[in-house]
Amino acid sequence: MRSLRALTKAFAQSSHHYNASLPISIDVLEPVGFRRYRLKVGHKEMTTKSMKPLHKGERYWGNFSEAKDGILTISNLKKKPLLMQFDSAFTPVDSFDFLAPFLEAKEPSMVLKNWLLEALANCEDKAKFHTLSSMLLALHEGIVHLPLSIDSRLLLLQWRENQNLNEPLVDFYLAYDNLGAVKGVINLEENHILLECLFERTALFLTHQIPNAPFQCDIKTKENLSLLWEGVNGLLDIKG
Repeated sequence: MRSLRALTKAFAQSSHHYNASLPISIDVLEPVGFRRYRLKVGHKEMTTKSMKPLHKGERYWGNFSEAKDGILTISNLKKKPLLMQFDSAFTPVDSFDFLAPFLEAKEPSMVLKNWLLEALANCEDKAKFHTLSSMLLALHEGIVHLPLSIDSRLLLLQWRENQNLNEPLVDFYLAYDNLGAVKGVINLEENHILLECLFERTALFLTHQIPNAPFQCDIKTKENLSLLWEGVNGLLDIKG
């Protein structure tokens, strides 16, 4: 899984090299007038106009820029998937190093299953129990589902290995507060990875981060990217 290791490393680097050229996480705090909203943009609060109707509590990714006259502009809003609208659906971990045992294992699903069973046996928090249970349910459906909170930023990593031995493919979905969502297919036989990004800025950032990666990589943008596993039932249980 060298491709996923390299890609998650690039996402980790975005935490330390963040700048306004990257997409940013946006929370809608409340409407304050006609087409005006109070937003949490990154770690700051601001009020701005939006031609697109927004609703309190919604979470988006978007492009953020400042003109020469000081006017702040948010554009290309993309609503985060339902799963990423709730912090309770994610389990806190110390760092990206948490992913190493799963990405480096010959059988990641078995490593994850053992970790989940131990974590569930020791879990006393209801919300965390639902999160761990959803991860186990996804694994039962053949998908490694890792909803993680790292330094209060949400990271969602999902992948599914193709069961057809004639097609050694791995489908994956990866989303992070700083970069939006990325979806792709890894061809293990040809050592090739195809990436689809929500934002041109993300595609450009990844192009610069992995020029010396030990695999061939094609990157393009796409208007919408769907998760491999939605986990909607677990979310409904959490809210209840």
